[in-house]
This record gives sequence, structure tokens and C-alpha cells, in this order.
Amino acid sequence: MRAAVFSALGNLVPESRVLDLFAGTGSYGLEALSRGASSALFIEQNNRTAEALRKNLASLKYDFPVLESPVEMWIPRATEAPFDLIFLDPPYDQPSQELSEWKTVAGLDRLLAPEGRVIWEHSHQSTWKALSPLQEVWRREYGQTCVSFLRHPDKA
Repeated sequence: MRAAVFSALGNLVPESRVLDLFAGTGSYGLEALSRGASSALFIEQNNRTAEALRKNLASLKYDFPVLESPVEMWIPRATEAPFDLIFLDPPYDQPSQELSEWKTVAGLDRLLAPEGRVIWEHSHQSTWKALSPLQEVWRREYGQTCVSFLRHPDKA
């Protein structure tokens, strides 16, 4: 699945500024870096997971920040924008409704570069409708998992 995502992103990855939300192990951000992204910022709430990600980054000789914060608390304070690629991989047990209630998605359009993409990994039952001014432009299902690409509607 991840290979298909990066194949679809193609030339958008090299030299991109990446934001990995709900980073976990950082697999999306790390893959983007390995494919030529110029920088990455990882947001992970769990301190043990964030520390493991820092160690992985160090072992790969990457020096990019891992911030320990709930995503919904970080987005309104974020000043690092814009990002070319924003990877959004919330826990699957968090339905779209909760993403909206958290206001997690409310600031993504502000953080996204004009030609950028949000890459959202989610349950096949989740929908993006009415959660944000961003528009879904690509969607693929892989069993119970789905990946959607979102962008500013005036660029779609």
C-alpha cells in the first residue's frame, strides 16, 4: 500500500517539506525522506513512541524534530507551515466525526502549501465530506484500509 501511495505521489516527494501527523513509527515521513524530501516534522502524542522514532531518525542520520503533542492541540499553534505533503494517519478507531470534533482537520488547509497534498490513511468507512475545505481528489482501497489524497479545491 505504501509503495502505491509513493508511486502516485511521484515527483511531488523530492525536495518537499513533510509533516507526519499521528506519526507513530514515522513510516510515512521516513519513506518521504528516503525518496528525497528536504525536511520532515513528526507529531506523535505517545512519549515512548516519540522516543523510539527519535532513535530511528538518529540511526538513519536524520536530524528532524519529533514533537510530543496531541495533533489537535498542535495544529492551532503550528507556525512551521506550509508543508508540501501532510501525512494524516489517525488511529482507525477514531471516526471522521471525531476528527471534525477535535478540529484536527480544521487547520490542515492553513498548513498545506498551495500545490500540496494531504495523504490520509483511514478506514474504508470514513469519509472526508464536510470536514474541511480540502477536497478529496484520489482514493484507493486496500482491504479495510483506504488512502485518500486531498488538496485545496481551487487546485483540483
